[in-house]
Amino acid sequence: MGAVGTARFSTQAHEARRAFVDESARQAYFDDALVRAVAAWGDPPFTVTAAHTGDNKENSGPAAAFAHTSPGMMLQFAIAGLIGAAEILLSERESRALQRLLTTAISRTEILAGHFLAMFVMVFVPFVILIGFGQLFLRVDYLSAPLATLLMAVVTALFVASMGLLIGALVKSPEQAHAFALIPMFVLAGLGGLWVPLEFTGETFRTIGHLTPLAWAMDGFENIVVRGLGLDSVLLAAAVLLAFTVAVFGLAAQRFKFE
Repeated sequence: MGAVGTARFSTQAHEARRAFVDESARQAYFDDALVRAVAAWGDPPFTVTAAHTGDNKENSGPAAAFAHTSPGMMLQFAIAGLIGAAEILLSERESRALQRLLTTAISRTEILAGHFLAMFVMVFVPFVILIGFGQLFLRVDYLSAPLATLLMAVVTALFVASMGLLIGALVKSPEQAHAFALIPMFVLAGLGGLWVPLEFTGETFRTIGHLTPLAWAMDGFENIVVRGLGLDSVLLAAAVLLAFTVAVFGLAAQRFKFE
């Protein structure tokens, strides 16, 4: 039917430029066009080939169902866990523990670095536990590229720790600690595709989403567990997260007050 339609259109186009002498000439042209159209369909000028990258992780079953929700929920509640970190800083400031630290040989930079390291450990250890749980019980294959998974866990924990330091520097009450942790959690989770993959949204929403760090974190983890890719596929996401970490840490250090 495609060849017949092509021959018909060709005949009509020729007739529009120059009329046929009679109906037999028109039929002869149509027959010739049909033969050439059939031959062209047998050897098309281009073909379409569908291929999957990596190990074709996009399959059905329980593992595929958790491939998005496992890293998404892990990232979301990592930020929620910063409430406790912010409250610790608030408590140390109110009890003047931070000021007493300044009477020791420890510098302000070392105090900031110590709190940052503590927050990093608070985030990274649950990451390791949840990645292990996802691998063993949910069959989400984080260990298909262990170095890539480790890199994403480290840089994501660094970013979340820098957020914790910033929240701790800004809050002045436990209520503010809850608000400053939960509001960014919901906003960044929604925009970053933690609840719904950004592939299912429009181009504008995807562009806005990738202005947030958690969208890049999701890209990195999904490149591993959904697309079956390796270390090279997460380098860009890791670099963007490190850039966010430096910016947020710099802002936290600038706003941090010991009194």
